Amino acid sequence: MKGQPNRLELDPRHAFAGHALDRTRPLRMRLNGHPIEGFAGDTVLSAAIANGLDTYGIHEGHPLALSLRFAPLVAPVDAPDHAVAMARLAAADGLDLVTLPAGASGRSALARAGRMLGRAPRSLGIRLDAAPVPPNAATDSAEARAVDMVVVGGGIAGMEAAVAAARGGLSVALVERRPMLGGDALLFGRTEGEEAPEDAISRLKREIVSLPDISAHVASEAVAINGHHVQIESVTLDGRRPKSTVTVLEARHIVVATGAVERLPLFAGNRLPGVVGTAEAFHLAHAYGVWPGRSAAVATVSNAAYRLAMLAADAGIAVPRILDRRPAPQSRFLEFCKAYGITMAGGVVPLSAARAPGAAALAVRTAVSIESYEKEEEPLVVDRFIVCGGWQPELTLWHMGGGRSHWQAGRLVAGEGPTHIVLAGAAAGYLGTQACLDSGRHAVARLLGEPHDSPRETMIDPAYETPDAAVPIARRESGAAPLAYLDGGASLAARPQASEPGLLARLRPSRRPKTLRLADQPRVLGIADVAAGVDLEAIPPAIAGDVARERALGAGEAFEPADIVHSPEEAPPHLVPDYLANRYGPNTTVWLVQSLERRRLETGSLIFINSDQANPAYAIGVVLGPLPGERGSAWALIGKIGATPGEGATLRDQNRPVPIRLVRPHDGVFEPAEAGSPPP
Repeated sequence: MKGQPNRLELDPRHAFAGHALDRTRPLRMRLNGHPIEGFAGDTVLSAAIANGLDTYGIHEGHPLALSLRFAPLVAPVDAPDHAVAMARLAAADGLDLVTLPAGASGRSALARAGRMLGRAPRSLGIRLDAAPVPPNAATDSAEARAVDMVVVGGGIAGMEAAVAAARGGLSVALVERRPMLGGDALLFGRTEGEEAPEDAISRLKREIVSLPDISAHVASEAVAINGHHVQIESVTLDGRRPKSTVTVLEARHIVVATGAVERLPLFAGNRLPGVVGTAEAFHLAHAYGVWPGRSAAVATVSNAAYRLAMLAADAGIAVPRILDRRPAPQSRFLEFCKAYGITMAGGVVPLSAARAPGAAALAVRTAVSIESYEKEEEPLVVDRFIVCGGWQPELTLWHMGGGRSHWQAGRLVAGEGPTHIVLAGAAAGYLGTQACLDSGRHAVARLLGEPHDSPRETMIDPAYETPDAAVPIARRESGAAPLAYLDGGASLAARPQASEPGLLARLRPSRRPKTLRLADQPRVLGIADVAAGVDLEAIPPAIAGDVARERALGAGEAFEPADIVHSPEEAPPHLVPDYLANRYGPNTTVWLVQSLERRRLETGSLIFINSDQANPAYAIGVVLGPLPGERGSAWALIGKIGATPGEGATLRDQNRPVPIRLVRPHDGVFEPAEAGSPPP
């Protein structure tokens, strides 16, 4: 399409027509001054990518992809205080938005000249190297509601749980991050003898609409669970004005059906524009008809990627090759791909990706890698590189709510947890459609103390469906290469790079700060970051669950209100995660702290008695979240006995000591709620 180069044409013969769109209702809006075309049903992000914007900006000297999991906030050009998530804001005709942090202006003379020459921008132009202060999303209104049950996650497991609870007479709030229900079940396709995912989704949507006791909150992110409270942030449009509403839902029962995070294979350039995961590629194409480029190679350790390749070929995308770490994979989807004439290569892994010289395409280096044997192959040059490193159950909210986890079979899996919170679907480790549906009903029955049978997976003989392999890990590249990120989310945690050999390395100053050990980095880590840390032997498997619980504090979308402090004046102690109890001693108190340098204090940064300390084992506290509107101020959990107002301490930011002072304690000593105590 002329104005939307990354939008597939409407064609009922393939699955990537954009099922969320109404193509009879075109729209036009502006983003950073650039004209953006779209259709009713688009989000601002999907419309931007359809128009050719695929780059967030520059990080460590290389472009970083714009994605569903890493997109900035946007706000009206005349009201920058009304900032909301770009990925969840519905596109609308006449919107005039800017990104926060600010990007390159489309109103500049250079940008206008580029458009006259037919050069559409690819980048939002945000310079992450400049370390902009991430803004907090606006909160236009705050609400509180009480329901019998909250279900977080609108995939088939969450929808089934909501329907089962409502049929049992409970009032239910169903919370889904995306603008529509359904989750990722359609990516994985149908297994013989099970209900087809598309049929299950249609059935459950009809039932949800027909049941008045279910309130569905779409485009709503659950940002915290503590005790019996779930805090969500919803994005809506009020006319042409974006609106953000924070709601605290109080419930006796909570079901966490947040699905699984797709792992990122570890190779240099794994977050360049054009590199994308299978789940994101499928969702953008199926919901919005968005597919950048006309050719794509695939690298996978999981069979779902073969189905994506088959559907892409149906839509006219050239898929020259599928690389699979497994030497001899088997799958029903693989056989279909052979029928499409797609070349498949077992025992092959990606080594690196880079921008192809003089083109918008990617140059992908690969190697045959079987046990100790490795041989590099000819590079692939494609428009897009689809990657899948397997699946990690999304346990962030489970950890926030007090649940535990442990490392097992190459991933973090849930352990013991509060009796009022139950996992369902892929978050609980279930894979098949029927098992996920059963797990939704099972979760409700378990919470209500009713008899129930455990969900059962439909097991397919490995001779016909090869199990997933471990995430591929390429050899480390030297300092000039793009980073190898641990995950596709907001942390931007990356694998340390190899040192450059010889005299050149000694003469040329490093462009990058020394990378700390993962356990020492004062940053919030996503659960897939922690899983990658275990794979890289940077985190011992025995403590991976504890690390994930501690570093989950404040996890969420890039530059969203991930901190659980939701008022400029107060930091409610009941929203401090209970797993931090006794982490910094028996007498832990919430303090207001302030940087003497007036710099932003990042959530998750560790606090020490003095600048000589850097070992996390000797930390006396942790930053809970910045104080909205107050640069350099934050709420922190402090465990130092006898701490007094005005006393100094040191915060570690990227291993740099930052002097802070304790301003005043919050009223009362931190006492986390008992895990199983219901609301009054």
